[in-house]
Amino acid sequence: MPRKRVPCPSCGDPKSAVAKLCKKCTTPYKRTPEIIARMKKSLSQVPHTWIIGTKRPDVGKKISKAWTPEMREAARIRGLLNAENREWLVKIAISLSGENNPNYQGKGKESPYAPGWGRGYRDKIRNRANGECELCEKKVGCLDLHHADFSKTNHAPDNLMVICRSCHKRLHFANSVKT
Repeated sequence: MPRKRVPCPSCGDPKSAVAKLCKKCTTPYKRTPEIIARMKKSLSQVPHTWIIGTKRPDVGKKISKAWTPEMREAARIRGLLNAENREWLVKIAISLSGENNPNYQGKGKESPYAPGWGRGYRDKIRNRANGECELCEKKVGCLDLHHADFSKTNHAPDNLMVICRSCHKRLHFANSVKT
């Protein structure tokens, strides 16, 4: 239900029924140093629901001293290399799948795809096609990934085809007729 609009008493432009003036006539709120100090005092006693770094400042200082710029750079490079290493990605996926996943809720519904079928990997495969179907060579917005051997466990790049939705349906229909 839309809010009722009434004229502003100052200029006549429409304003909401609960506001005193329209946005154009209202002076902006300025925070004075006194108001800022009052806000800080009142918010300092509100417990936060998150943990900031660590609860002990002395431990936080030790951690920040330990992470030198060289160490951060080495960790960044290690992460980039591991992101390209297929064996590492599968190892991590297996270690975090099912009951090992902290968000696992015992639902029993598991994906028919083998570990490693993540969004990043699928996007990387799609990028090689440059928005073009590998079968009909049409430029389309939505491209599917198709397993050439029809196995949902073989995610090797040479087994994956980037094809348009109509070609994908055609391939699956032809496969279902054969079997």
